[in-house]
Amino acid sequence: MKTTIEVNGEVISVDLENLTEEEAKKYNINFNIPKRESNKSSGWVITTNKIRSKFLRVLFFLSLMAFFLCGFLIEGGWSWSWAILFVTPFMSAFIDMFKKPKKQIFKTIMSLLVISGFFACGFLIEGAWKWCWVLFFLIPIFNITVE
Repeated sequence: MKTTIEVNGEVISVDLENLTEEEAKKYNINFNIPKRESNKSSGWVITTNKIRSKFLRVLFFLSLMAFFLCGFLIEGGWSWSWAILFVTPFMSAFIDMFKKPKKQIFKTIMSLLVISGFFACGFLIEGAWKWCWVLFFLIPIFNITVE
């Protein structure tokens, strides 16, 4: 996979698949060269992070548009459309689940469950907003327990 980079005002074409450690240092490219072989089948780590980052930026923009459209166009839409903004962090956590260790996956899932439980209690139980914030103490308890 070839890409172009700018070095000292000069545009250079670099082949990322066959990039050596010396070339990376020469062009000041900060790739994780020792782990290159383990990541070769799925591409460079930096490339997948760029794709993930762009995807999440577009997703946030779309969820922001959906939030404002629902708020302005649907009667009473402001009262519930804020929940659309949770799409981006939930999707980010879902994507990260496939590349993180099992402990981190468990921590992420438990954090999302606690946040979901907070909102479920708040909306479904009368007067629960006063006390259900205590559920957030479960997140550090789970994280300490897992370690």
